[in-house]
Amino acid sequence: MKANEYKVNFQKTFDLNYYVKAVSFYETALEIDSMFAKAYTGLAGAYYDRYSWENYFNEGYMDTCLILVNEALKIDNQLDEAYYLKGLYYFAKGKMEDALDAFDKALEFNPSYYNAYERKGYILTWILHIMLKVSIIRIKH
Repeated sequence: MKANEYKVNFQKTFDLNYYVKAVSFYETALEIDSMFAKAYTGLAGAYYDRYSWENYFNEGYMDTCLILVNEALKIDNQLDEAYYLKGLYYFAKGKMEDALDAFDKALEFNPSYYNAYERKGYILTWILHIMLKVSIIRIKH
C-alpha cells in the first residue's frame, strides 16, 4: 500500500524521490513474498510511468514491464491490472488488436476498470478516424 501511495505521488509530481521509494517498497514486498502478484504489477506500472515518455521510441523499453506482468499472470491469471499493463505494452508496440484483447480481458475481470475503457476507447476512436479518412480519400478519387 505504501508503494502504491508513492507511485501515485510520482505520477502527480514526477518527483524521482517518490519513484525510488515506490520501487524500493515493491522490491521489498517481492523479497518477502515472491508470489505477491500485485507487487509485480505495481513495479511494472512504476517502470512504465517512469520511463514511458523518455524512452517511448527505444525498442526494448517496455520489455521489463512485460516480464513483470507475465510473472504476475503466472501467479494470478485473473489480475485485471496485469492485463491492462499488457494492453499498454501492445499499444506501445503498435499491436492494436492485441492491445484491445488485453483491455477486454482486464474488463472481463473488472467491468469497472476505467483506465481500460479509456485506452480501448482511444484505440477505437483512432481506428475510426483512420477509416473515415480512407473513406473520404476514396470518395474524392
